[in-house]
Amino acid sequence: YHDYNLRGMSKQAEVEERINWIDENTLDYDFTVTDALSWDVSWSARLPLRRSPDPVYEYACHEGNHGLIGILAGWRRYESMGFNGDGSPKSDTGTVETEEN
Repeated sequence: YHDYNLRGMSKQAEVEERINWIDENTLDYDFTVTDALSWDVSWSARLPLRRSPDPVYEYACHEGNHGLIGILAGWRRYESMGFNGDGSPKSDTGTVETEEN
């Protein structure tokens, strides 16, 4: 438990989560937060989750994971140097255009 998980929530808070199928392509994620030390009344939220036809890629997200930032920065640098996705130069002459050329 971290105090910053939900701004204003006390350690006595209770979160009730419910996940139900709405149809073959939709999950309903519903939760209710009860915390008498923080709010006068309980509050709820609902989020319908639609099935994606595309692949879902698992990724780890934590404070030490800077891999994606590095991958994107490296790729932007690669593109700025004048290379295509297959590694070939963007120039028709077969050389990468630089200020010296």
